[in-house]
Amino acid sequence: MANQTQQAAATGAQNPVPASSGAFRANTQPTLKRPGVVLSGILQSGATTALSDTQIPPTTLLRCIYLEVTCTTAGNAATVVFAADSPLNVFSTVNFHDSQGTSIVGAFDSFTLSMGEKFFGFVNNSDVTTSAIYSLTPGSGATGGSFQMVFRIPVEVVSRTGVGAQINTDTQSPLVLSLTLNQGSSIYSTAPTTLPAVNVVVSFGGYWNQSGNPNSFATPTAVGTLNYINWTNYTGLSGQQQFQLGNIGLGNSIANLMFINRLTAGAARSDSGFANPLQVAYRGNVLGSWSQLLWKDLMSEAYDFTGFTLDTGLGAVAAASTPGLNQGVYNLWFNQDFDTQPGATLFYGLLNTAVGDSIELTGSWPTSSTLYEIVNFLAVVGPVSVIQGH
Repeated sequence: MANQTQQAAATGAQNPVPASSGAFRANTQPTLKRPGVVLSGILQSGATTALSDTQIPPTTLLRCIYLEVTCTTAGNAATVVFAADSPLNVFSTVNFHDSQGTSIVGAFDSFTLSMGEKFFGFVNNSDVTTSAIYSLTPGSGATGGSFQMVFRIPVEVVSRTGVGAQINTDTQSPLVLSLTLNQGSSIYSTAPTTLPAVNVVVSFGGYWNQSGNPNSFATPTAVGTLNYINWTNYTGLSGQQQFQLGNIGLGNSIANLMFINRLTAGAARSDSGFANPLQVAYRGNVLGSWSQLLWKDLMSEAYDFTGFTLDTGLGAVAAASTPGLNQGVYNLWFNQDFDTQPGATLFYGLLNTAVGDSIELTGSWPTSSTLYEIVNFLAVVGPVSVIQGH
């Protein structure tokens, strides 16, 4: 994996444009490119629906991708009930990848994306469900089954220095976004009278040149550094377990390590089926042995999430006025060393790994479960010291 990420990082650094002098943000302003192209697909009861791939258009510097998702029903007569994790699970697959198919963010479902967006520290008010525009309509009304939300796929890590933002001028080997709509039976436990279409508008956050020099623009620190979010899973966990995590991201600098625990029977997210406590050891050194109560308290403290649980893990994810925690979702963050919140980082606290390093979990799973490991890591161009302290 490390070789793939280093190769991908090198690919992102091809054909660099000369940088202008001065601080990165002193020579740039954020932009938003909204082509207005609508990707649309009708939900199928028992099958997923692939949407057309989106090639990322040249934006000079790409800092993020927005997905505006709307689904509007009409003439509904059923008493609609949203299924577990919905409508945040509207996509069975989100995959932001390079032209060779190497996943940069993905390939996983949009509920997992929303948890990364929430806990990995890229923006303020990072919970999709606390956005003023988030909505879902259950029940028997004519528009029962409707929903809308906006997802944000991160590319840039911090706006202060632009680390992670990608020079995006290569039309021969473009970056690509692939989306697949989930099956209707995964979004609704009781579906609308007629399964609706889901419309997606993709927009691109970038930067424009404020330097006054048309032939050069400011480039981020360690330009070509890639911000990855990848995942893997461990099945059939039951009783006392001690095992090493896979090599996903090893050889790079880890910013976040998230776990989502799902019961083997039914795949519901579950605290009761998760190890309590869970011990995490790195290179044979115990980083911590966290009870669920203490882990939730530490997350609430760090993220200022004051609701104990946002959802039960068994039903729809309702709009929330106050962000809270999620059933079966636990994050360890290594990107808090500049201020009091995760994401406020000078990159001194990253878990800097080498190929072959051991990250080991020890705990007892009361109920047979599948554990999903979501890793946010940086493939830095050059030594990690080049991004530290800025």
